[in-house]
Amino acid sequence: MWVKACLTVFGSFHLLSVGNAVHIKRHHAQLEGEDWIQSIPGILAADPSALPEHWFDQQVDHFSKNTTVFQQRYFLNTTYFKPGGPVFLYSPGEGAARPVGGGQLRNLAEATNGMIVGLEHRYYGKSLPTPQSTPEDLRFLTVDQGLADFANFIRKFTHEGVSPKTKWALVGGSYAGAQASWGRQKYPELIHAALASSGPVQAKADFYEYDLALTEALPCAKHLHEVTKHIDGILDERDEEQIANLKTTFGLQNITDNADFAFAYTDILSGLVQYYRPAKVDPIDTFCQPFDTAKTVQDKLNIWAQYIKDQIEGPDSLHFYDYEGMNKNLSHDDTKSWYWQTCIELGYFQTAPREPLPRIRSKYCDLRQQVNACEKIFGKKMTPEITKFNRQHHGWHVRTPKIFYTDGQIDPWRKLSVNSPNAPKRHDKPSSPLVVITKGSHCTDLGTNATTDTQSLKDARQREVEAFKKWML
Repeated sequence: MWVKACLTVFGSFHLLSVGNAVHIKRHHAQLEGEDWIQSIPGILAADPSALPEHWFDQQVDHFSKNTTVFQQRYFLNTTYFKPGGPVFLYSPGEGAARPVGGGQLRNLAEATNGMIVGLEHRYYGKSLPTPQSTPEDLRFLTVDQGLADFANFIRKFTHEGVSPKTKWALVGGSYAGAQASWGRQKYPELIHAALASSGPVQAKADFYEYDLALTEALPCAKHLHEVTKHIDGILDERDEEQIANLKTTFGLQNITDNADFAFAYTDILSGLVQYYRPAKVDPIDTFCQPFDTAKTVQDKLNIWAQYIKDQIEGPDSLHFYDYEGMNKNLSHDDTKSWYWQTCIELGYFQTAPREPLPRIRSKYCDLRQQVNACEKIFGKKMTPEITKFNRQHHGWHVRTPKIFYTDGQIDPWRKLSVNSPNAPKRHDKPSSPLVVITKGSHCTDLGTNATTDTQSLKDARQREVEAFKKWML
């Protein structure tokens, strides 16, 4: 399922050929045009009109002599700011910027007399360097250009009480969490500290580990494995009537391509894990319990299918599954911008693990198909330069101090974070804290305090506040 993407996020990037696309209640986990702010309850300002949008003249290209600028949107929240206090610069990542007034950003600002500034990512929301979204237009949409935006903004930002001695911290979740880590690493003279929540800092194309995380998190995974193998068998037989009935059972009958259908029913389900939040009635248990009494594989398929149908809301276009439509549409679109970033640099393609590994995704969800989706969207062959990117940004090998890495234990994106079990072993220490929240999910720590918060989550937020008080004051 994108930093929103907490996030959207933000993700896996396979698009679905949808005639009359559907809308799902909870944005899926592909981080596509869905920023992390959208996925977190209580973080937006209670009265957005009290925090109007501002504009900054930003360079279109930081790495040439071209002096062309575009209007980059940002928001200010000075509720807790006192002259001499720090600035917490947050990136919404792969989605439109919004005024923030709650959540962990508020806690950090209140504890340090800090200012909150939200700088919209280039090519998202209203911050558009070019008039269209052709490959030629999108050539200035890279991670390095985005990081240079932060640096240029910090150098030129003016506000009463902010001086050259003011300390700046970069804060983000999901892709924006990775940005926070990369930004602190690349511009340590400007960015004093960073909070990287659920940040997939290790770029990867064949991201099958995402699916393994679903298996680890869902107690009914063995039943889902059984259903997927059954569905693969139906798709293998290529009986058109049988396949049509299968798609209708899931409410996905408008998806014409069989492999795209195979991706969809798991992609929608994966949000159950990625955006898991503790509740009096546990959502994972609620989904899984009926499988224990199901007698046949068809019974299990029907349980899964009903869950997918329950997530679908009417006939609204879920356009991020329609890659042919995105190819034809030259106007700007956050989803298309995010696909560009994954197709040229980041990968993050969620694929099915290969035998003998257990898998919830269909075997039809492979790397080749997802790379082909990039070609269909942008009209040319594209392969993300993963090795080059990780060499430049050091992936999960980064050793820059004053970066606080927080991840949720069951968040599938943890597999690409510094806290991944697959990452080089490192130790939690005051100069580089490492926190994994027990039963936590995507960007859990950035939310607003709630009665259902676990002690592990409470402790993580408190550690973040204490670390930034030490670093920023």
